[in-house]
Amino acid sequence: MKKFLKTEIIIPVTIILFSITGLYSAFILTTEKIELLKNVDRILPCTVNIIINCASVMKSPQAELFGFPNSILGLIGYSTMLTFGVSLLFNRITTKPYILLATFGSLLSVIFSYWLLFQSVYVIGALCPYCLVSGISATNIFLALIYLNLKDENFKQFIKIDINKRKSAFISIFGSSVVLWYLLIITLIYLEFGDNLLS
Repeated sequence: MKKFLKTEIIIPVTIILFSITGLYSAFILTTEKIELLKNVDRILPCTVNIIINCASVMKSPQAELFGFPNSILGLIGYSTMLTFGVSLLFNRITTKPYILLATFGSLLSVIFSYWLLFQSVYVIGALCPYCLVSGISATNIFLALIYLNLKDENFKQFIKIDINKRKSAFISIFGSSVVLWYLLIITLIYLEFGDNLLS
């Protein structure tokens, strides 16, 4: 029963929940972008101060990397991952190629999210709360897929880790690594903006 709960429910539910969160963020960003196009001087609800400022990020060239709002990519990507998560939950996707394809797509999403975060922090000089939520969602979906691949030994040609034998130790290390990663991101943001984040 424990194995069923861990392999068949927790991972797909994680993917589903963070896909919904990311989809919501992408939807809000899209609607706010439309509002900003109607009125360039509009103060968006997600603007808190000069640093936490959606409008500054949305008006930047980085917000439309491919000639249209990045949030449209989020709508497509998170909808796809939501479908994947539901299919995984109901055992409709069990083959290695589909799981690896989803992992690759998720990796691209994470790379793009962190590129945008880097641009926001070090180039634009402002943070978009919904973009941060989207980045967290992309990261957690990717981590869930990495765990799934390691559990199913989909990377065994490249990585010799049998997590099924030492599951508790692996979960401990994996969880600690995730916490350290988020602490690193928070620290880098704080070092760049300092107390201006809350002023």
